[in-house]
Amino acid sequence: MRYYLMGLVMAALGGFAAPSFAGEPAAPPEETAPEAAEEEKKPKANLDLSDWLATPPAPHPQADEVLAAWTAERDAILAGEKAPFLDWHQKMRDYQQTSDESDDPFVKEVYRRVALDQYGRMDGPMTPEAPVALAARLGFELDEEGGVAFGDRIMRALVRTDLDNTAFLQRELEARGGRWWTVEEVGADTASNIWLLTQHADQTPAFQQMALEKMVPLLETGNVNRNNYAYLWDRVAVAQERPQRFGTQGRCMGPGDWVAFEIEAPAEEVNARRAAFDIQVTFEENKARIDAMCPQ
Repeated sequence: MRYYLMGLVMAALGGFAAPSFAGEPAAPPEETAPEAAEEEKKPKANLDLSDWLATPPAPHPQADEVLAAWTAERDAILAGEKAPFLDWHQKMRDYQQTSDESDDPFVKEVYRRVALDQYGRMDGPMTPEAPVALAARLGFELDEEGGVAFGDRIMRALVRTDLDNTAFLQRELEARGGRWWTVEEVGADTASNIWLLTQHADQTPAFQQMALEKMVPLLETGNVNRNNYAYLWDRVAVAQERPQRFGTQGRCMGPGDWVAFEIEAPAEEVNARRAAFDIQVTFEENKARIDAMCPQ
């Protein structure tokens, strides 16, 4: 539970299922039987966060003010009113600029939403200690309790963004008679961004399942990005507690230790399956990349 926001960040990179959350410092581990200890080492799948979202955050004298400052900085960077100062800021600004320049209302809205989705995941604190450092960047001094309160509020904002994005896609899909967006219709980039918002719809798994089913016939005509389909296939399987096929989903279980959810047999064929669906890196290469991102 230490890596309570790493899930959101890894989701942006295609390597995670749903976020876990620790609202308070973890208690010391209790002694467990060997079987239970081994089970604890396995990554757990999606969490239903609806009850947590429905419960108001614990009051804190500064946390809401820090969140407002973080939101204001984000909006200023996306709007071009503040110069990017982190490596990934320009990419977020590019999303927003594509939105600003598009004449298509739907495409404009997709890119606006992707900019918010990705900014939050890239800047979201990945460990319980990180919110204190993020607050300091914004000019606030928080103690450990304040860091937990601020981190809690950021995560709530990110999950609500996901829920709002899912509702947007549901409305748009219904308005077009349930037809999924094709590469031919919207282009490969926009199609991938629609997928990205769908991939993050973890609190609405029925929508992810429906989207996956609608993508199947599009595979034959090349009207869906094959790697998008593969990542969503794994996401849905993990949410349903089934083995994943392409080995794209997992969880940071400790420093430098990303562990994949169960992979469909024969597991040794995972790289062949990945290649068949245009996933350019092997399972081992991807694991090494994400291992390096699991907080130390």
